[in-house]
Amino acid sequence: MRKNLLFAVAAICAALAMVSCKKDDSNTTTGGNGGNEGEGGLTIPLPEALTNGKDYYIITLGAEEYEMLEDEGKIKMDLQPYTIDVNGETKDGIGLYVWEGTYVGGTPSGLNSCGFGEGWVSFVVGTVNWTGGAYNLTTEGLADRKDLDLIKDLATGEYYLHLAYKTNQEDVAQLITLNWAEGNASDKSSYAFAIGEGSIVQSDSAGQPVATLNAITPLDGEFNVGEWEEYEVKVSDMNMKWDVTPTSANFFQFSTSPATQGTTLDLDAVFFYQKN
Repeated sequence: MRKNLLFAVAAICAALAMVSCKKDDSNTTTGGNGGNEGEGGLTIPLPEALTNGKDYYIITLGAEEYEMLEDEGKIKMDLQPYTIDVNGETKDGIGLYVWEGTYVGGTPSGLNSCGFGEGWVSFVVGTVNWTGGAYNLTTEGLADRKDLDLIKDLATGEYYLHLAYKTNQEDVAQLITLNWAEGNASDKSSYAFAIGEGSIVQSDSAGQPVATLNAITPLDGEFNVGEWEEYEVKVSDMNMKWDVTPTSANFFQFSTSPATQGTTLDLDAVFFYQKN
């Protein structure tokens, strides 16, 4: 599949407005069974994945939650999008890309999945009847990062992938694919699962069907349209080759087909972590 840079920067600016309603420090939890002050002054319990974990690899997370984990020394690796200077030119170290014409930027409103008034990754399906996007570790990122060997620890510990997802559309399954290693490399590995409702056909790089995946059950046991739903997958069940040499890859990918115009895709609190 082609990786176009149509939203490489615009999507991050529009969909990751992480401090749209930043709270005072006095309202910030530091873990345990704490909560945060949401709309109307109500205390909203933080997800257990943030209060009962360690060794976090962050793909996307709100600024308040990130600061909380950072203050507690729990962040092992930051995999969020960032840019670097390469001979005077700005390049992506890690980029958030969507395939051309498949998504337009959404407009986050309300509370994120952790109960904070911050932004999150938000897209809306455009006019193409399939969609796709990914967090990509670029070749420039490979040259820039000195900590990429930490990825290999995902193959040894009891890690989980956590994510929160919301959509406005019934009976839509979203395909999540993890990739490590590049192209047709002999040590490339991938793992796919579906979230949302119903099922989705997984295809290979040539567009040929590989498998039909049924949406897994969210942590609260039931999927509800228009509400944040948390999912977790045990990393050891994925059979991924995280212990190979790091390489450029779409390491966290999302896609769906067919896709109805106007369908929203909201993602938040995407990270690997170990439970205490």
